[in-house]
Amino acid sequence: LLPTQQEPSNPERHPLSLVALACSHPSVHYEETKNPADYDRHLEYLRAFCRHQNVYTIEALRLAHVEAWLRHLKALQRAFDTRRHAIMYLRHACTMGADHGFPNVIGSKTIDRREIKKSRSDNYTLREILQIINDARDHEPENVAAFALMGLMGLRPSEVQAITPASFYVTATADTPNIAVLHTGAKTESSIRELPLPKLVRELIRPLLQQHTTTNTLLFRTSHNRPVDHTNFTKWLAGMYRHTAVRRLPPKTLRKSFFNILIFDLNQRESLVEMYEGRRVTSINQVSDSNYRERSHIRHFLPLITALDSAIATYRFDTPFAEPSHIAI
Repeated sequence: LLPTQQEPSNPERHPLSLVALACSHPSVHYEETKNPADYDRHLEYLRAFCRHQNVYTIEALRLAHVEAWLRHLKALQRAFDTRRHAIMYLRHACTMGADHGFPNVIGSKTIDRREIKKSRSDNYTLREILQIINDARDHEPENVAAFALMGLMGLRPSEVQAITPASFYVTATADTPNIAVLHTGAKTESSIRELPLPKLVRELIRPLLQQHTTTNTLLFRTSHNRPVDHTNFTKWLAGMYRHTAVRRLPPKTLRKSFFNILIFDLNQRESLVEMYEGRRVTSINQVSDSNYRERSHIRHFLPLITALDSAIATYRFDTPFAEPSHIAI
């Protein structure tokens, strides 16, 4: 029989309450400041868990409570990502509770990864991404380049917004010369990374770099020469869709699509794909919290890009890409 308890008179202020512990986590502090809507949503998930399971403090929490909560959400047909977000602050509470000597009861709990395959209709396939690029490249070249950075490199919209010509450079390893690299990331420590570019992305970026005479200006700007925001990406996609018959999905789908393509279609190692995307150490499917992974070297990512380049090479574009020789990358 699982332990339950009466709701404390003021659970928000109880020092060992799940809510208080979660709110003391640094990531929650950051989200409260930067993304108050997400903060409110995730905190309400935690409160709903407490009410549903009649568990309010870290002392009474058991792994079985978490499992029962996830079964409840699944019975309500909540999506995989919704269930993952529904325990985010609970995970943070367990992390902070460990500092008080309580075991992290969900430290190694995972959600069945096979469920992702069932929901892949919500993501683009590689062929769909390439078809959109093929259909819209002559009409919306700047938009297509931004689209490719998200769909073929898994960049966040905020990372695309911050790109300048100086973000790109060329390097080499002992085995591979002339590697075009993008320096990106600012959301978290793990998101700061050096990413080798797929050949197709390299070709799409070249014309944009040719148009910029200075290296510190933003690569993507609106028609009024203003920095782009998330709304602009939505409008850009809408403009691209006018030229293609491929189904319409929101911009946030592109990052998830990239992850699924590499993991399920190209059989790449999940942890390596997560490093490339600047995710946490733990698997995307894990409930557990962990430290950020160490920054990886460019050579670690080359197998991913080689596999992606090989898959892209099987697609036949209506017009082959010409490779100008006078552009830096």
